[in-house]
Amino acid sequence: MNGYLKMRQMVLAVLTLVLVTVATGDDNDKKPTPADDLKAVQGSWTIADIYWPINANQRLPNEAKLNEKRITLHIEGNRITLDGKTVATLTNDLPPGNQHKEVGWSGANRLMLLTLPDGRGFWCSYGFYDKQLQISYPHTTSCHRGTGQVVYLERPSK
Repeated sequence: MNGYLKMRQMVLAVLTLVLVTVATGDDNDKKPTPADDLKAVQGSWTIADIYWPINANQRLPNEAKLNEKRITLHIEGNRITLDGKTVATLTNDLPPGNQHKEVGWSGANRLMLLTLPDGRGFWCSYGFYDKQLQISYPHTTSCHRGTGQVVYLERPSK
């Protein structure tokens, strides 16, 4: 009976280890932090493509400078600039809330607040696809079929 109890304890210990490993996940499965994302977007970006929404009310205003292809914007810190002038700021380290659950694109995108210099804010989502940065407005946009505006930015060619 003593051998049976030792074997049972070993099996329980192994199962506990497996369950803890599965529950906590592997370090390789970690998503980048908002700080990692902010670091990744630093520098120059050119608007490569834009998908327009069917509803004109779901377009970012022209002041955001995300409505014209081939414009090159620069991101420094959380400021988005064009020709040295701040056109918007971005905030991607946001507290938990319902907006995070509403983000489109099957959870591949993350929540971002785009704020214009006049104080107007726009819930957007962003994600990285290949070598492009995708910004979607509103944050619930989940396809290219007119549910919202989708802007693709890429690093300018040298």
